[in-house]
Amino acid sequence: MNWQEMEDQAWDALSAGNHDTATRLARNVVRLEPNAIDSYNILCQTTDLIGEKIAFAKEAVRLGEIQFRDEISIAPNDVYPFYTNIETRPYMRALQGLSVTLWADERPGAKEEAIQVAQHALRICPNDNIGFRFLLLEWLAISGKWSDGYSIAKTYGEDPMVPLRMWAALYGFQAGELNYAKKRLDAALHYNPHVVKELTKKKPSKLSPMAMMAHGSIEEAKNYAGIAHEIWHNVPGAFEWLKSASQ
Repeated sequence: MNWQEMEDQAWDALSAGNHDTATRLARNVVRLEPNAIDSYNILCQTTDLIGEKIAFAKEAVRLGEIQFRDEISIAPNDVYPFYTNIETRPYMRALQGLSVTLWADERPGAKEEAIQVAQHALRICPNDNIGFRFLLLEWLAISGKWSDGYSIAKTYGEDPMVPLRMWAALYGFQAGELNYAKKRLDAALHYNPHVVKELTKKKPSKLSPMAMMAHGSIEEAKNYAGIAHEIWHNVPGAFEWLKSASQ
């Protein structure tokens, strides 16, 4: 068995919830091929220690930055859309793993670093096949970096995804651009009429881990409310505006 086949087996074990097997296989892979980015991504997911998770994710990112140095230096580039090269995807997964892991770290500076990693990923791959824009719109609002978030909201606010339209509405409201905010809110409600009701509840509804989130469904609305409820609540006047503007 070559190292690529072993790495595939490690992914299969991880998907099946067999972390011990996934860890053993991934460690064997990096012994055979020290530059195997995805095996470090797997190790990041199978350890419970935050320091180890960050170390594995940073090693995966470091290897990707070496392997794709030239591609990163010219990104974004219409001639070479970054994610279309399948070989770059382990690196993008590494950036995702590192950013999410850093955001979960409560130590000083970690969340700021998480934002920087996600911003870098979105810059080199603006098509955002992984979904860094969703992370950043949440994180930047929590961090009070409203102008940075508003720039992303305006870039992606026309996207048909309801969460993006709702984030754009919030950022527009916070910036005092109420016409823009109302347009984004109306666009979100056109696709999902449940979202305001779920978002303005005293406490967001619990969503089953097994729930299917179809576009326009109440499950989609509950999922967004679970993420964004506290953020909307902390923006003065946002809930009141949301209720009146959605009438």
